[in-house]
This record gives sequence, C-alpha cells and structure tokens, in this order.
Amino acid sequence: MEIKLLDVSLALPFDLADPDDAERLEAQVDTLMEGLMGIEAKKGIRQSQVIREEITFEREWLDRLFGEGSGERVFAGREDMRTVYLVSHVMRNLNRLYLPELLSSSVKELLEQYSPVRAKRKGK
Repeated sequence: MEIKLLDVSLALPFDLADPDDAERLEAQVDTLMEGLMGIEAKKGIRQSQVIREEITFEREWLDRLFGEGSGERVFAGREDMRTVYLVSHVMRNLNRLYLPELLSSSVKELLEQYSPVRAKRKGK
C-alpha cells in the first residue's frame, strides 16, 4: 500500500487491515512521537536547535520505516517545523486516512465478483 507524505508516494510496509501489522505500525509511530517529545523536552537548548534536531530525527525515522532516502524525498526543500508536524500528523492518523479507502476497495472487489455481467456469463 502506498501513502502520500507531502506529495511523495511511499510504500507502507504494513497492512493496515491486519492487527499484527497495525500493532507494529503503532509501535513505530509511538517511537516517532516519543523521540520528538524527547527533543522538545530538552532544557537549555535554543528553539533553532530543537527544530534542527526534530528534522534530523524525523528524516532518519522515515529512512528506517520506508527505506534509505525517504526522509530526503519528503523533506526536500522543506527544512522546517511545518514539515515535521505534517508528517507526524499523517503518520498518527494513517488508520483514519487510509483504512476507509482500503476497506472500500475490498468491498468493491467483493461486489464485482457478483456483478450482473459475471452472473450472466455464469448462466450461459
């Protein structure tokens, strides 16, 4: 399954309809959120450093999840906090964003098995 992060298509290495895969994805997203919160919780560092560390952390996380170079593709020309927040928002909400589409396509496939054209062919 492919997802879009800021107009960059990435192959999601999980099946959102499978509970084991969903659990593994949730663990990955937890790692992302904990890492970002850990950076923001640091004391005595300047906001500019927080932004740089969060960008670096999220780029590396994207590389681990989607493969080498994914972070660069997503962040290309967008080295800012808006990108960090947009990516983390999409990843936190994948089930809400993509599961309805996935289930809808599954229902369509099921219904196509029983289409009038197929029924007519079987009745020959």
